[in-house]
Formats: sequence, structure tokens, C-alpha cells
Amino acid sequence: MGASFGGVAGGMFSAFQGFVSPESFTFWESIVVLSMVVLGGMGHIPGVILGGVLLSAFPEILRSTMGPLQMKLFGSVIVDPEVIRQLLYGLAMILIMLYRPAGLWPSPRPEERTL
Repeated sequence: MGASFGGVAGGMFSAFQGFVSPESFTFWESIVVLSMVVLGGMGHIPGVILGGVLLSAFPEILRSTMGPLQMKLFGSVIVDPEVIRQLLYGLAMILIMLYRPAGLWPSPRPEERTL
């Protein structure tokens, strides 16, 4: 089922782009997708959706708050919000793996989790 959705999404992407190559996707995009799955809960679709929603909204919140906050506190932007986002992604991954290894919304029964 996952491969079916992936195939349809890939077909739609290629139709909209007109050309697809390995350079179309960056390493950072792979990290973001992995973070969404790990944060939400591996093997549980609602958990992955939760992780996707959180990590999709997170960069926009940082972009709109961190720049003006730094300007107000320091008079200039000292650390780029993109760097702060990468640091917080790494911190979130470490904390989730230490304290909630099954994710924020894990599968209700352990036998439903896939490895």
C-alpha cells in the first residue's frame, strides 16, 4: 500500500515537474521525512501524520519568530533561523529516541509496530 501511494505521488511529481533526476531531492529532505516518521511514531499512520504536521509547521513558526526576536534582543540576526531549525531537529530526534522511542503517538498494540 505504501509503495502504491509512493508510486502515485512520484507520478504526480514527475507530471508537474516535467523532469525528475536524483538532484531533484536533497539529503535534507530525506532527514525531514525520517524525522516526521520517528517523531510521530513508526508503524502508526496517525502518529506519522502528527509528526508531519508538527515538522511542517515548525520551520514557519521559527522563521516568523526567531529573526524578529534576535533583532529585538541583539539588534541583528546572529544565528540564521535555518541553523536553529537544524539544531532543534537534531535535539528533538535525540530526545524522542531517549524518552519516547516509539514516537509521540505510538501504535496502540506493540504487535502492530513494524521494524
